Amino acid sequence: MKTSNIYVVDESRDVEVQRTQPFEAVTLSFRNISYSVEIKDEKKTLEILKGVDGYAKPYEMTALMGSSGAGKASLLDVLGGRKTVGNVAGDIFVNDRPKDDEEFARIVGYVEQFGQHLPSATVRESIEFSTALRLSDLDTVHSAVENTMKMVELTSI
Repeated sequence: MKTSNIYVVDESRDVEVQRTQPFEAVTLSFRNISYSVEIKDEKKTLEILKGVDGYAKPYEMTALMGSSGAGKASLLDVLGGRKTVGNVAGDIFVNDRPKDDEEFARIVGYVEQFGQHLPSATVRESIEFSTALRLSDLDTVHSAVENTMKMVELTSI
């Protein structure tokens, strides 16, 4: 685990961000992910995902692409542990270790496809709210919000 006050430079965008919290780079990998739901009225099983493999490396953008209905949102819901109905199978790893749901929830922020947001809240206010839920020290919250806004290049707007 890296210590606080680390500076990370993204040379491709000429952005320097100060990390105010301990930060661990995370590699997410998954193999043979399957997700199915039973349709009781028709007495059959519908396979939403079947044998999906993939990974996401830190500091790299990963695109998840496919046509409408291909299962992109379902895959993200399965990886994020958000599916409460149906059968999920396969292996999910965080830094080559089996995913621990409690730790995963602490280190990963996840917004569902149709997440609820206050329409009157600005992007900054939404980030502040999310950050305040995770951190208790207001100075750290403020610093983290400023760094996040800078990292995603939203300070000017």
